[in-house]
Amino acid sequence: ERHAALALAWAAPAVTYAVARACGALSDGAGCRSSLGVGFDLWQVLVAHAVVSGFGLATQLLFPATRAERIWKTTPVPPHRRALRYVFWAAVLALKVLVSLTILRSVGQEIAALDLVTLGREPVDEINRFWYSTAWGLDVLLWLLLWSMGFFLFVADTGLWYQIACTVLGVFSILAQRPRFALERSAPKIPERFSKKVFAFARCRPGQKYAEAFPAVWDRIMEHMLLEDKCNPDAAQKHSFGEALAEAAEEGAVREGGLGGVIAPRPVSRCNKAGIDLAMSSETAVGSVELHGAGLANAEARWRLGSLARCLALPMPKPFRAPYIPGITVLIPHFREDILVAKEDLYAGAVEAVPLIDFVKARCPDEFALFEARVLRTPDKAISDADDGWATYSDEQWDSICMWSSMRLQTLWRTVAGICEYRSALQAHHEAQADEDCKLAARGVWDPNDCFTCLVSMQLYREFSPQQYQQANRMLDAFPSSLKVAFIDSCEKNITAEVDGVHQRQPRRYFSCLIDGNCLVLPVGRRAPRLQIELPGFPILGDGKSDNQNHAVPFMRGAYCQCVDSNQGAYFEQLLLLPCVLGEFRTDERGGDQAKRIVGLPEHITSDFGSVGDFAAGSELAFGTVLQRSHALLGARMHYGHPDIMNKQYMMQQGGVSKATKTLNLSEDIFAGMDFMLRGQGRQIRHCEYMYLAKGRDLGFGAVMSFFLKISSGTGEQMLTRQMFRLGQILHLPEALSFHYAHAGYYLTQAFVSLSMPLVVTTWLLVLAADCERPFGAFMNCPQASAGEAMASMLSAWCSWVIAFLLVAQALPLFAQSWVETGLRGAVLRMAKQWATLSWCFFIFQAKLVGFQVLKEIRFGGAAYVSAGRSLPTQRRPFVGRMGHDGARLEAVGGLYLDYAELAFYDGAKLLLSTLVVVYLGGIAGGFTWTFVGLTIFSWLYAPFLFNPYQFSKRDFAEDLAAWWAFFFKGRSSQWVGWYTGTLLTPRRGFRHSVWDFKALLCYCSLAVWFAVMSFKMDLFQSIFEGRSTPLTSQVLALCPPIALSLAYCAFATCVECCIGGSAMPLARNKAMGIGHANEEYKSEASEAAPHSKGATLAAPQLGIPLPVSASAILVLEVVEAILPLRALCAQGWRQAFVAGLMLKLALTSLVLFLAEGVVRCRYFKGRAKVFGRPVEILVHANRLAKDLIISMFMLATLSVGVMLNTLNEVVFPQSNLHQMLIYRSWPLAASERA
Repeated sequence: ERHAALALAWAAPAVTYAVARACGALSDGAGCRSSLGVGFDLWQVLVAHAVVSGFGLATQLLFPATRAERIWKTTPVPPHRRALRYVFWAAVLALKVLVSLTILRSVGQEIAALDLVTLGREPVDEINRFWYSTAWGLDVLLWLLLWSMGFFLFVADTGLWYQIACTVLGVFSILAQRPRFALERSAPKIPERFSKKVFAFARCRPGQKYAEAFPAVWDRIMEHMLLEDKCNPDAAQKHSFGEALAEAAEEGAVREGGLGGVIAPRPVSRCNKAGIDLAMSSETAVGSVELHGAGLANAEARWRLGSLARCLALPMPKPFRAPYIPGITVLIPHFREDILVAKEDLYAGAVEAVPLIDFVKARCPDEFALFEARVLRTPDKAISDADDGWATYSDEQWDSICMWSSMRLQTLWRTVAGICEYRSALQAHHEAQADEDCKLAARGVWDPNDCFTCLVSMQLYREFSPQQYQQANRMLDAFPSSLKVAFIDSCEKNITAEVDGVHQRQPRRYFSCLIDGNCLVLPVGRRAPRLQIELPGFPILGDGKSDNQNHAVPFMRGAYCQCVDSNQGAYFEQLLLLPCVLGEFRTDERGGDQAKRIVGLPEHITSDFGSVGDFAAGSELAFGTVLQRSHALLGARMHYGHPDIMNKQYMMQQGGVSKATKTLNLSEDIFAGMDFMLRGQGRQIRHCEYMYLAKGRDLGFGAVMSFFLKISSGTGEQMLTRQMFRLGQILHLPEALSFHYAHAGYYLTQAFVSLSMPLVVTTWLLVLAADCERPFGAFMNCPQASAGEAMASMLSAWCSWVIAFLLVAQALPLFAQSWVETGLRGAVLRMAKQWATLSWCFFIFQAKLVGFQVLKEIRFGGAAYVSAGRSLPTQRRPFVGRMGHDGARLEAVGGLYLDYAELAFYDGAKLLLSTLVVVYLGGIAGGFTWTFVGLTIFSWLYAPFLFNPYQFSKRDFAEDLAAWWAFFFKGRSSQWVGWYTGTLLTPRRGFRHSVWDFKALLCYCSLAVWFAVMSFKMDLFQSIFEGRSTPLTSQVLALCPPIALSLAYCAFATCVECCIGGSAMPLARNKAMGIGHANEEYKSEASEAAPHSKGATLAAPQLGIPLPVSASAILVLEVVEAILPLRALCAQGWRQAFVAGLMLKLALTSLVLFLAEGVVRCRYFKGRAKVFGRPVEILVHANRLAKDLIISMFMLATLSVGVMLNTLNEVVFPQSNLHQMLIYRSWPLAASERA
């Protein structure tokens, strides 16, 4: 019955449409009554059709066809929250539809202006008369194309509307929590709010609103600022209550090396002055802190105190009181990240590159000055004032410098140092407001280590180098005993293996091990484990991180766990709010709904160094604050790994803190959130913004793009999982829409937006090519408006706005959050700085990469982990490779062109060619349209080069030219063949998968439209020039692909090879692997090896016609064969027909090459048909080589303009390099010539 009712709801619109068409076909509306016997007028039938169609759509959206398989009871949503979500999506969709009516109206107006067939309203008798004519077929295809483009653009921007609406909702949400944030000075209110919300159990003096312990805690906060070099001693003393700061300064480095370990616990009473006037002191010490001014010179110190003031203004639950604070374990997965930065990493003595320590010093000049002054104060570490600088420092001085730099780079040491401040914060709570009536709170009984554990899961600890073992042991010795390390150990099977139940096919025995600072150091450098748990087999079954986390779960202590990454940090003043965050889990009874939670926290991005670092930091800031705030309200927030706090007991019920299936769970953390939501029964995911952790993001262009490459691949796999399917079944419509557009829909929106510009330009080109030949207008039925004028009207109405809309949607969340944090002036300055440093170019390219990768993952699969790297962008990435020292051979293959050729450069060149053809055909549009078409082309072709350090250096560009010549021409193009075969020509399973996919469908659709245009033009040309003898063969050749001469040449080349007994090119034997693995090598910024070395094994070059010669010959033959059949059209001035013929032949050639590539990559061809398919292989390789040569030459030629401008810049302004200032946003650093 349910299916019958739904089928009836969907069939009813078809019936009413048929009735409306029948009524409309009559001569007048009144005749509808007499002829059909229907008692309604036409307008009434149309109204009924609209109502029935709307009812059918609502039925499909609100009443699913199948009942959801609910294993657990869904968590109930409060009525007011459910109403908010329905209102939110009703407003978003209503606004979108109202605005999108512009594009739909413009499409209808263009169809009317071009006098095309309106298939939906054309009488049936006219269809019967004209369906076989080429004119009618062309009109129908153009009609379908225009409406398809309109529908695609209508769908493409839904995710952007959602992101803008989430920004508005997030701003209103924070205003509801802090209604007076824009009118109050929040810093002077820190003492009162901190005492009321955090020290809720502390004693207060009579008549005072502040806790007695607050001055001591505030002084401890300033002590941390002082020892972290965030402020000088005078500023710290000015903004403190007592004399503890002076004592700390006299004591020197409380941490190892000044800042390596944890600040030693200082009794709270020690910081209190006798008879202190708390009210007056709070006004002078705290109230004098200027959060947006010059009160503190260090920007991060101002942010930290401002963030504390904002957090205290937000509502938060009552904190737990010592000794009743529940236990929590912070889990830090570690793979290959640096533990400490070594001297060799900071300063290698290179002459040609700027040392990394110079970048760190330039990033934190005030902090380095304070650090230098503090180190100079001790006589055993006197730093020389000589001009030669870094090379004169002693090993002991370099040890301090390495420690200082490690706390400002993305190292594990920085993460552990920050997380271990949890212990100091809990100790401060115990001293300030412990329950003195409880025996457990007695001094010497309660220990913060009992409720806090920092657990580092080192996946590769067993395989560490001696230097890594030394750094790990130093870390265990420097930090408190709450620091533990879990790792995976293995040993050979012994005689007890069979008794212990070890499987006979298992070669080794594996153990989860735990060590701490008290464990014995073995002779090899690693420590003997304190605890061991034997595992049922090799535990790393997925991509690594998820297994690395889950195997350490048994070693967690306490009921709660927090997962952070090894590039994060923490601040002491923020960690004081931990008992309040744990209050989110407080319940009246065991197992209450409050305990079934994942509590998400925001992050402070500290890696905003340079333009790319600031772009990545801004995106992460917006996502972690205003967007996640809205996602939580809309029921769409999931678990993102860091720095969420979870109830460990409920996470263990679903298999761990993340999922670990290889490839499928590449984005491992979000699956824990989806499983958590699926289990229902009161489980919730919240987002709280009153406690921040620090976070470092990628800094280089290649590293950022590799990160998005990874998460896009993970999203493509994520959309195929059963978790997504089941959530789509059980969620209500607004939650389902929010969940989609907050996750998979975001990446699909990026893909749609990236495809929108090529679709618009291609449609523009088709309409122009199908237009009348104006010199022969008397012979044609031409509309009054030309195709150029009609398209200009539509483009100005909407089509080119999609890219502008993308940039606004990307920038608005960051602008809103910056406004909340730094005020309107700070937000405007940040956005202006981003746009001035070409953020639009970065985000357009990022959208292209994300869209390409997610669609590719859906089509082919094969997602793989891509190591991004988080180092500073100090090294230049070459064009295609790096030449050897002798300058005669290519030492390493890998560069920007090879990284992004398939992702963006090919499509950018196609879009540029299509735009030039549009201009040639007389395409006109407003400046707005041309601007965004140009921005898209420019970004797709040149974004990687603009953000590449030293890209336009004259010496490096000359090396690029030499490497380009060696890559494409030397060794019979062996390097290019290896790269192309190992990455772009990877094999797939079966012939069907090799020659047919979504790209083939698009090729056939494009071919059908161009064939219709050319058929119409050729028929018209033949009818006009009836007296002229036009051979039938010429007409046939005009509609055929230009590959006959090319195939003949390939057959000739094969015969030559057979006669000589060699091959024209090296035979690349592919390994069966996915393209993601092949790309992994040269996606990394630090990659030095040839990227094709993983994907192909090259045989020695053999005799035959060189591949570059074949590529040039085949290109000339194809051009000649394409132009000759169309010379009559060109001679008569039929420009549109001539261009249509060329585009048809280009489409046919592309389709033939696509199918030929599929044949070459299929397994049968690689095995049995290798010899017989040699001409096909030559055809494919020659055409692809010709394409790469043309595109790379064009890009090198245009980049040479930048080299000339950069050379002029160095001559006129030698101290100010504009390109380096664009990348680093600071005064350019010069390479050390004294190294």
